[in-house]
Amino acid sequence: MGRPPLHDVRRKQLVEATITAISTHGLADATVSRISSAAGVSPSIVHHYFTDKDELIQAAMRSLLLVLQTSILSRLRDTNDPIERITAIVDGNFSTDQTSVEGVRAWLALWSRAPHASGIARLQRINSARTRSNLLHALRKVLPVEHARIVAANLTALMDGLWLRCALDREGFSPQEARRHALEFVSSEIAAFECESALAASAGEEKQE
Repeated sequence: MGRPPLHDVRRKQLVEATITAISTHGLADATVSRISSAAGVSPSIVHHYFTDKDELIQAAMRSLLLVLQTSILSRLRDTNDPIERITAIVDGNFSTDQTSVEGVRAWLALWSRAPHASGIARLQRINSARTRSNLLHALRKVLPVEHARIVAANLTALMDGLWLRCALDREGFSPQEARRHALEFVSSEIAAFECESALAASAGEEKQE
């Protein structure tokens, strides 16, 4: 294979430098000057590949989302079992890549920008919709469709909340605990449905007798 084009290499380098600058200085203070310094290039190089800081920030968000999706997809390839697929999605969301100090700082900064930046908000909505869709695909195999939709939506929101708690309380709440809580929620929903189904079936049998 040949080397990737310089344009792609340079953009990737600048995006990585943007994530580093956001993590180190915060979103407001991640200036083009600091980004170029982190990348080891002049500010003019940044402007050659990106029109402005907003475009760089969106590229950084897409890069973080790509890491997340790659992590999840690599786990999903290994199984068609619905419970294992749900576990793979949860594991991807609480993987080392998503809970590292730099990653957490960058995610928190970008999330805080979403209410004020339509591009970031759109990327966040796409990610949430993709997560719900992946979960729903697996949950429909073990729950009725409407119930599966509710559980998929609730689990997506729960993972966001657990991730946030983990990010803000790194010493008191670990990624492993967050993962356990998410999977326990799924297990309890499936167990409750199976119990209700068994009771309904038992009641039906008694009526027939």
